Order: sequence, then C-alpha cells, then structure tokens
Amino acid sequence: MPHRIPNIIVNAQLSAIADPVQRRKLLYSAGIEAPLLNDQEALLDATEFARLMRTCYEQLDDEAMGFTHKPLRVGTFRMLCHATINCGNVRRAILRIAEFFRLLSDEFHFELQEQGEEAAFVIHHQAKQGTNNDYFVAMLFTIFWRYLAWLMDAPLLLNRCYFAFDEHGWPQHTKEVFNCPVFFQRKQNAIIFPGSYLNRVIKQDPHSLGQFLANAPENILSRYEPQTTWSARVKTHISDLDDFDSTSLESVANTFNCSAPTLARRLRQEGYQFLQIKDKVRRSRTIQLLLNTDLSISQISSQLGFSEDAVFYRTFKKWTGLTPKAYRDSHQ
Repeated sequence: MPHRIPNIIVNAQLSAIADPVQRRKLLYSAGIEAPLLNDQEALLDATEFARLMRTCYEQLDDEAMGFTHKPLRVGTFRMLCHATINCGNVRRAILRIAEFFRLLSDEFHFELQEQGEEAAFVIHHQAKQGTNNDYFVAMLFTIFWRYLAWLMDAPLLLNRCYFAFDEHGWPQHTKEVFNCPVFFQRKQNAIIFPGSYLNRVIKQDPHSLGQFLANAPENILSRYEPQTTWSARVKTHISDLDDFDSTSLESVANTFNCSAPTLARRLRQEGYQFLQIKDKVRRSRTIQLLLNTDLSISQISSQLGFSEDAVFYRTFKKWTGLTPKAYRDSHQ
C-alpha cells in the first residue's frame, strides 16, 4: 500500500517559507496543485511529498527549508552521513552528529544523556522568529531516529518521547510517527531508548550509504507510519492489553497466527527477546502513570504487578537511575 502523508504535515513542512508566491512556485515546480493542500485531513502521496522536498531543497539551497537562522545548504545531510558512516557504533555516531551540528551553527545543541538503563538523544534549537519550531524539532528527531536505525540495520524501538511544546495539533500524528508514548510540555526535547542500543555495531558502509542517499528523502521524511517490524508489532499488541503482565509468548504468537518458536525466532532476528519487549511496555506504562496520574507509588507498584514496593523501587531505579518519586518530582 503506498505511503500517504497527512496535509497537516505537508503544510507544516512548508510553513517556514513566508512568501506565499514563492510557496506556490515551489508547489508548481513539484507538480502539486496548491488547492490540494487546503484540506488538512487529506493525504498526499509520499512520492509527491518527496518530490516536493527535493524541489524545495534545490531551489532554496536550504535543506532546513527556512526553519533555521543559517540555511543548511544542499549537501549538509550528505556530509553528515559521510561523517558518521565509519563511527563503529551508535554511541559514537550520536556524539559525531552532536559535534557536526556544534561546528555547523550555534543555534543547535545536540546531547547524549545516559541514566540507568536508558539513553536520551536531546535536541535544543534556537527558534527562528515566525517559524513553527515545534514541528522542526519533531522533524529532526524523525530524521535522526530513522537514520540511526538504518545505520545498525535494525529497528530502534523508543521507550518514549518528550517535547517541550504543548500538544495542540500534535498528539495523534506524533504517536503515529514515533510509535511510543509521547509527553508534552516537558523540560527538554528528547527521544528516550534503551541504553543497550548505544553499543550496537554500525552495519552499513560507504557503499550502502550511496544507495541510501540516492533514495533520500523518501526513506527518511516520507514514512509517517507505524513500524511494521515484528518487535514493533508485538510491542504495540502488548501495550493495548489491560493485563499485559500475564501475557505469554504463546498467547501473542496465537494472535499473529504463528507458533511460539517462530515468533521468538523472528524477534531474535531483530535483536529482541519477548520478555525484553514486555519489560519495555511495563516501563512505558510506569512512566505514564507517574507523569499523568495522581496514583501513589504503592498503587502504581501494585497495578503493574510488582510483588512489593521495594522491588518496584529497585527496578525503576535500574531503568532510569532515579527513584519513582524523584523521577515524578523532576518532571513536575
């Protein structure tokens, strides 16, 4: 089934091009009729979206399309890819990305934070007046999250996303993009994922990078859809269950019309184990209850099936490096 992009995303992508005449010219050059974008709920074919992006990059000579104080000239992303392709592992790739943007412009600050069993890729961007910086930050996360997954040739399942802006106009689309719990009005913009990913080996090389860049931006910008990997499907299924703690590999395999050994093998091929995914769901649900409810720590512990509060405290501190109370207090 062809990928389709909501017009609300397309219009947000064009929103930093202030001159309406210039915007119409760009749409015309890309073969897209401007009235087609008036309906915010309508969908644009992904190939048309990608063609529009390439047209804007080339004619504006700006891969940021007006969102930055200093234009990101055509070739910026290509040079970033060449700078990171030989980094060896994901940790060094993220650090190289941060250094690349530090040298590029003072308006960016990228950071890798590690706490407990989790890692956070943080992006700060100095907003350009008159632009939708909220969208731009979300777009940057989309690009780098998918690029990192491509580097290690495996899905990068996120624990959650934090955005400093409010949720107006964003909740449904961000959830579809990142396929994880999304929290708004937080202290920083960050995607949080298991720290074990940082040691994952980069499996791509300069040869495969050439093919990757030849297919850009389709393989980065245009895939606004949930993941379809087995690990992502299992995670989504378990997340939707009320009593996920008692869910077994066998019961989930039955849902997908396969045997338990077959499902286990498919997950191993993507670098996952069933219990590891269940633990990710439990952690995500814990964070949601801590940040979005007034339940006591003891109530949350009981609701999530922990045998006693002390076990819950130890487990949560192992996950995040903080006690549940300290974590809740730090996000008030």
